[in-house]
Amino acid sequence: MPELPEVETIKRGLKRKLIGQKLKNIEIFDSNYLLKNKVKNLNIIVGEKLSSIKRKGKYIIFFFEKNLLLFHLGLTGYFLFIEKNELDKGKKHIILIFEFEKDRLGYFDIRKFGKIKKVKVEEFSTLKELKKLGKDALEINLDEFKSIFWQRNRGVKNLLMDQKVISGLGNIYVNELLFRAKINPFKKSRDLREEEIERLFFQMKSLLGEAIDLKGSSIKNYIDTEGKKGEFQKTFLVYGKKGFSCPRCGNDLKYQKIAQRGTFYCPKCQSL
Repeated sequence: MPELPEVETIKRGLKRKLIGQKLKNIEIFDSNYLLKNKVKNLNIIVGEKLSSIKRKGKYIIFFFEKNLLLFHLGLTGYFLFIEKNELDKGKKHIILIFEFEKDRLGYFDIRKFGKIKKVKVEEFSTLKELKKLGKDALEINLDEFKSIFWQRNRGVKNLLMDQKVISGLGNIYVNELLFRAKINPFKKSRDLREEEIERLFFQMKSLLGEAIDLKGSSIKNYIDTEGKKGEFQKTFLVYGKKGFSCPRCGNDLKYQKIAQRGTFYCPKCQSL
Protein backbone atom coordinates (compact mmCIF):
# COMPACT_ATOMS: atom_id res chain seq x y z
CA MET A 1 0.00 0.00 0.00
CA PRO A 2 1.36 3.46 -0.86
CA GLU A 3 2.36 5.23 2.36
CA LEU A 4 2.92 8.91 3.07
CA PRO A 5 6.09 9.38 0.95
CA GLU A 6 4.49 7.73 -2.08
CA VAL A 7 1.20 9.63 -1.76
CA GLU A 8 3.07 12.91 -1.20
CA THR A 9 5.17 12.23 -4.32
CA ILE A 10 2.01 11.58 -6.33
CA LYS A 11 0.37 14.74 -5.00
CA ARG A 12 3.34 16.88 -5.96
CA GLY A 13 3.45 15.36 -9.44
CA LEU A 14 -0.23 16.12 -9.96
CA LYS A 15 0.07 19.68 -8.66
CA ARG A 16 2.97 20.52 -10.96
CA LYS A 17 0.81 19.98 -14.04
CA LEU A 18 -2.87 20.26 -13.25
CA ILE A 19 -3.55 23.23 -10.97
CA GLY A 20 -5.56 25.91 -12.74
CA GLN A 21 -6.66 23.67 -15.60
CA LYS A 22 -10.32 23.16 -16.48
CA LEU A 23 -11.67 19.61 -16.63
CA LYS A 24 -13.00 19.00 -20.16
CA ASN A 25 -14.14 15.39 -20.01
CA ILE A 26 -14.17 12.19 -17.93
CA GLU A 27 -14.00 8.75 -19.55
CA ILE A 28 -15.29 5.92 -17.36
CA PHE A 29 -13.83 2.49 -18.07
CA ASP A 30 -15.01 0.64 -14.96
CA SER A 31 -18.48 1.72 -13.90
CA ASN A 32 -18.64 -1.08 -11.33
CA TYR A 33 -15.75 0.54 -9.47
CA LEU A 34 -17.76 3.74 -9.16
CA LEU A 35 -20.88 1.82 -8.21
CA LYS A 36 -18.98 0.02 -5.43
CA ASN A 37 -17.83 3.41 -4.13
CA LYS A 38 -21.34 4.89 -4.44
CA VAL A 39 -20.09 7.62 -6.79
CA LYS A 40 -22.90 9.10 -8.87
CA ASN A 41 -23.05 11.87 -11.47
CA LEU A 42 -19.27 12.12 -11.76
CA ASN A 43 -19.59 14.16 -14.94
CA ILE A 44 -21.07 17.04 -12.96
CA ILE A 45 -17.46 18.12 -12.34
CA VAL A 46 -16.78 18.58 -16.06
CA GLY A 47 -16.29 22.28 -16.82
CA GLU A 48 -14.90 23.10 -13.38
CA LYS A 49 -11.36 24.38 -12.80
CA LEU A 50 -9.02 22.45 -10.52
CA SER A 51 -8.03 24.91 -7.80
CA SER A 52 -5.84 22.77 -5.50
CA ILE A 53 -4.72 19.25 -4.60
CA LYS A 54 -4.05 18.30 -0.99
CA ARG A 55 -2.95 15.25 0.96
CA LYS A 56 -4.10 14.09 4.38
CA GLY A 57 -2.43 10.93 5.60
CA LYS A 58 -2.77 8.49 2.71
CA TYR A 59 -5.67 10.39 1.07
CA ILE A 60 -5.43 12.71 -1.95
CA ILE A 61 -8.09 15.40 -2.40
CA PHE A 62 -8.81 17.18 -5.69
CA PHE A 63 -10.51 20.55 -5.09
CA PHE A 64 -12.53 21.80 -8.04
CA GLU A 65 -14.59 25.00 -8.00
CA LYS A 66 -17.75 23.41 -6.58
CA ASN A 67 -16.92 19.77 -5.99
CA LEU A 68 -14.06 17.71 -4.62
CA LEU A 69 -12.85 14.18 -5.23
CA LEU A 70 -11.31 12.17 -2.40
CA PHE A 71 -9.04 9.25 -3.34
CA HIS A 72 -7.48 6.50 -1.27
CA LEU A 73 -5.20 4.38 -3.43
CA GLY A 74 -5.71 1.20 -1.43
CA LEU A 75 -3.07 -1.44 -2.16
CA THR A 76 -2.46 -0.85 -5.85
CA GLY A 77 -4.07 2.39 -7.04
CA TYR A 78 -2.06 4.94 -9.01
CA PHE A 79 -2.33 8.01 -11.25
CA LEU A 80 -0.53 8.26 -14.57
CA PHE A 81 -0.36 11.05 -17.14
CA ILE A 82 -1.33 9.65 -20.54
CA GLU A 83 -0.28 10.99 -23.93
CA LYS A 84 -3.10 11.69 -26.34
CA ASN A 85 -1.82 9.22 -28.91
CA GLU A 86 -1.79 6.29 -26.50
CA LEU A 87 -4.42 3.59 -26.82
CA ASP A 88 -6.27 4.09 -23.55
CA LYS A 89 -8.55 1.09 -23.81
CA GLY A 90 -5.56 -1.18 -24.32
CA LYS A 91 -4.30 -0.38 -20.85
CA LYS A 92 -5.04 -2.82 -18.08
CA HIS A 93 -6.64 -1.87 -14.78
CA ILE A 94 -7.81 1.56 -15.96
CA ILE A 95 -10.74 3.02 -14.06
CA LEU A 96 -11.02 6.62 -15.28
CA ILE A 97 -9.38 9.16 -17.57
CA PHE A 98 -9.62 12.84 -16.65
CA GLU A 99 -9.09 15.04 -19.69
CA PHE A 100 -7.93 18.53 -18.72
CA GLU A 101 -7.17 21.44 -21.03
CA LYS A 102 -3.53 20.43 -21.46
CA ASP A 103 -3.11 17.01 -19.85
CA ARG A 104 -4.85 13.66 -19.62
CA LEU A 105 -4.70 11.82 -16.31
CA GLY A 106 -5.52 8.15 -15.88
CA TYR A 107 -6.55 6.55 -12.61
CA PHE A 108 -5.71 2.84 -12.34
CA ASP A 109 -6.25 0.20 -9.67
CA ILE A 110 -4.87 -3.31 -10.12
CA ARG A 111 -6.63 -5.05 -7.23
CA LYS A 112 -9.46 -2.51 -6.97
CA PHE A 113 -9.25 -1.89 -3.23
CA GLY A 114 -9.01 1.89 -3.66
CA LYS A 115 -11.72 4.37 -2.76
CA ILE A 116 -13.25 7.41 -4.46
CA LYS A 117 -15.71 9.87 -2.97
CA LYS A 118 -17.34 12.96 -4.51
CA VAL A 119 -18.86 15.72 -2.37
CA LYS A 120 -19.42 19.45 -2.49
CA VAL A 121 -16.42 21.58 -1.51
CA GLU A 122 -18.32 23.03 1.45
CA GLU A 123 -18.68 19.48 2.83
CA PHE A 124 -14.91 19.02 3.10
CA SER A 125 -14.81 19.59 6.87
CA THR A 126 -17.49 16.93 7.39
CA LEU A 127 -15.74 14.09 5.56
CA LYS A 128 -15.74 11.20 8.01
CA GLU A 129 -12.71 9.64 6.31
CA LEU A 130 -10.59 12.66 7.22
CA LYS A 131 -12.18 13.52 10.55
CA LYS A 132 -11.14 10.18 12.03
CA LEU A 133 -7.49 10.62 11.04
CA GLY A 134 -4.81 11.60 13.52
CA LYS A 135 -2.34 14.41 12.96
CA ASP A 136 -0.40 14.00 9.72
CA ALA A 137 3.12 12.62 10.30
CA LEU A 138 4.67 15.51 8.35
CA GLU A 139 2.70 18.15 10.26
CA ILE A 140 2.72 16.88 13.84
CA ASN A 141 4.96 18.82 16.25
CA LEU A 142 7.12 17.44 19.04
CA ASP A 143 4.76 18.27 21.91
CA GLU A 144 1.83 16.60 20.12
CA PHE A 145 4.02 13.59 19.38
CA LYS A 146 5.09 13.23 23.01
CA SER A 147 1.52 13.40 24.28
CA ILE A 148 0.56 10.47 22.04
CA PHE A 149 2.99 8.21 23.90
CA TRP A 150 2.35 9.54 27.38
CA GLN A 151 -1.43 9.18 27.07
CA ARG A 152 -1.44 5.60 25.81
CA ASN A 153 0.02 2.25 26.77
CA ARG A 154 0.27 0.27 23.56
CA GLY A 155 2.94 -1.48 21.55
CA VAL A 156 5.04 1.17 19.86
CA LYS A 157 4.76 -0.30 16.38
CA ASN A 158 0.98 -0.65 16.49
CA LEU A 159 0.64 2.85 17.87
CA LEU A 160 2.70 4.42 15.09
CA MET A 161 0.69 2.56 12.44
CA ASP A 162 -2.70 3.55 13.85
CA GLN A 163 -4.09 6.10 11.35
CA LYS A 164 -6.41 7.47 14.02
CA VAL A 165 -3.36 8.46 16.08
CA ILE A 166 -0.79 9.51 13.46
CA SER A 167 -1.77 9.47 9.79
CA GLY A 168 0.45 8.48 6.91
CA LEU A 169 2.81 5.88 8.37
CA GLY A 170 2.59 2.25 7.30
CA ASN A 171 4.49 -0.97 7.80
CA ILE A 172 7.49 -0.19 5.61
CA TYR A 173 8.40 3.14 7.17
CA VAL A 174 7.58 2.13 10.74
CA ASN A 175 9.99 -0.82 10.46
CA GLU A 176 12.71 1.48 9.16
CA LEU A 177 11.90 4.20 11.69
CA LEU A 178 12.11 1.95 14.74
CA PHE A 179 15.45 0.58 13.62
CA ARG A 180 16.85 4.06 13.02
CA ALA A 181 15.62 5.19 16.44
CA LYS A 182 16.94 2.00 18.13
CA ILE A 183 13.55 1.20 19.64
CA ASN A 184 12.16 -2.31 19.97
CA PRO A 185 8.82 -2.72 18.14
CA PHE A 186 7.40 -4.72 21.07
CA LYS A 187 8.10 -2.00 23.62
CA LYS A 188 5.14 -0.28 25.27
CA SER A 189 4.63 3.41 24.52
CA ARG A 190 4.58 4.47 28.19
CA ASP A 191 7.89 2.70 28.77
CA LEU A 192 9.70 5.05 26.41
CA ARG A 193 11.91 7.66 28.00
CA GLU A 194 11.46 11.24 26.88
CA GLU A 195 14.77 11.19 25.00
CA GLU A 196 13.63 8.05 23.14
CA ILE A 197 10.40 9.75 22.06
CA GLU A 198 12.35 12.77 20.88
CA ARG A 199 14.75 10.54 18.94
CA LEU A 200 11.80 8.75 17.37
CA PHE A 201 10.22 12.06 16.37
CA PHE A 202 13.30 13.52 14.69
CA GLN A 203 14.14 10.23 12.98
CA MET A 204 10.57 10.11 11.64
CA LYS A 205 10.85 13.57 10.12
CA SER A 206 14.26 12.76 8.63
CA LEU A 207 13.14 9.39 7.25
CA LEU A 208 10.03 10.79 5.58
CA GLY A 209 12.00 13.67 4.08
CA GLU A 210 14.59 11.30 2.61
CA ALA A 211 11.90 8.99 1.24
CA ILE A 212 10.05 11.86 -0.44
CA ASP A 213 13.30 13.13 -1.97
CA LEU A 214 13.78 9.66 -3.49
CA LYS A 215 10.15 9.58 -4.75
CA GLY A 216 9.05 6.83 -2.36
CA SER A 217 9.57 3.06 -2.34
CA SER A 218 8.70 0.77 -5.25
CA ILE A 219 8.45 -2.81 -4.02
CA LYS A 220 5.68 -4.12 -6.27
CA ASN A 221 3.31 -1.83 -8.11
CA TYR A 222 4.02 1.74 -7.03
CA ILE A 223 4.97 4.28 -9.72
CA ASP A 224 4.72 8.07 -9.77
CA THR A 225 2.57 10.14 -12.13
CA GLU A 226 5.21 9.88 -14.88
CA GLY A 227 5.39 6.10 -14.62
CA LYS A 228 8.73 6.11 -12.77
CA LYS A 229 9.59 3.91 -9.80
CA GLY A 230 10.75 5.29 -6.48
CA GLU A 231 14.29 4.73 -5.25
CA PHE A 232 14.02 4.64 -1.46
CA GLN A 233 13.74 0.84 -1.34
CA LYS A 234 17.42 0.72 -2.28
CA THR A 235 18.26 2.31 1.08
CA PHE A 236 16.22 -0.03 3.33
CA LEU A 237 18.15 -1.04 6.42
CA VAL A 238 15.81 -3.74 7.77
CA TYR A 239 12.53 -3.98 5.85
CA GLY A 240 12.37 -7.21 3.84
CA LYS A 241 15.77 -8.32 5.15
CA LYS A 242 14.87 -11.37 7.24
CA GLY A 243 18.05 -13.34 7.99
CA PHE A 244 20.34 -10.57 6.75
CA SER A 245 23.04 -9.15 8.98
CA CYS A 246 22.26 -6.01 10.94
CA PRO A 247 23.99 -3.05 9.23
CA ARG A 248 25.02 -1.77 12.69
CA CYS A 249 26.15 -4.72 14.76
CA GLY A 250 26.37 -7.62 12.31
CA ASN A 251 23.93 -9.90 14.18
CA ASP A 252 21.10 -11.60 12.30
CA LEU A 253 17.98 -9.52 11.80
CA LYS A 254 14.80 -11.11 13.12
CA TYR A 255 11.32 -11.39 11.63
CA GLN A 256 8.06 -11.69 13.51
CA LYS A 257 4.47 -10.71 12.89
CA ILE A 258 2.79 -8.04 14.99
CA ALA A 259 -0.95 -7.72 14.36
CA GLN A 260 -0.51 -9.70 11.13
CA ARG A 261 2.14 -7.30 9.80
CA GLY A 262 5.70 -8.39 9.10
CA THR A 263 8.18 -6.89 11.56
CA PHE A 264 11.92 -6.74 10.89
CA TYR A 265 14.29 -5.73 13.69
CA CYS A 266 17.64 -6.30 15.36
CA PRO A 267 17.20 -7.74 18.89
CA LYS A 268 20.58 -6.33 19.93
CA CYS A 269 20.35 -2.79 18.55
CA GLN A 270 16.64 -2.57 19.43
CA SER A 271 16.74 -4.31 22.78
CA LEU A 272 13.85 -4.26 25.25
